[in-house]
Amino acid sequence: MANYAYILNIRPSLTTDTFLAVAKAAIPAVLGPHWKIEWATWKFDGPTLHVTLPGTSDVVAEYWGASNGDNPPEDVGFTLSLKNKRTIAFRHSTSSDFQRWAQGCVEEELSERLGAPLHYDAGPTTYPPGRREYRRGKTFREYCLRNFGGKVEDASHAELLARMMRGTPPGFET
Repeated sequence: MANYAYILNIRPSLTTDTFLAVAKAAIPAVLGPHWKIEWATWKFDGPTLHVTLPGTSDVVAEYWGASNGDNPPEDVGFTLSLKNKRTIAFRHSTSSDFQRWAQGCVEEELSERLGAPLHYDAGPTTYPPGRREYRRGKTFREYCLRNFGGKVEDASHAELLARMMRGTPPGFET
């Protein structure tokens, strides 16, 4: 079973149109303009948006290993679903550290924009709008350095940061 994050008790309630509009405003604001946002052809917990970084399937293939032709790798990305009119669900699946950071940034940004709490079911822990754990710094590398020890101090620290940077698309590693 996947762990989830939820944005709860959204008021006023969201329609699929307002859900899409809010996501299309928040995602480029926090991650940059290169991300593609579209309706998924499947539904996890309701209408689902698939957020991807076009042209990064090679990064995914390198991170997870070569695919078998039947299942070519997809671009780096994540999903968010409108579970009901007052709840957005983020499925936390197996992903690279970069993907988890990008999704976490969007969770925090939407929580703040909607003025609704962000709940992690794995804790369980609920944070008020305005949390800035993933949005510390402006880039993935800044997030890693701020949360995992500042400047590189020794070989084991350098190895940790290098492992975290694996699976990071070009242009996001600085």
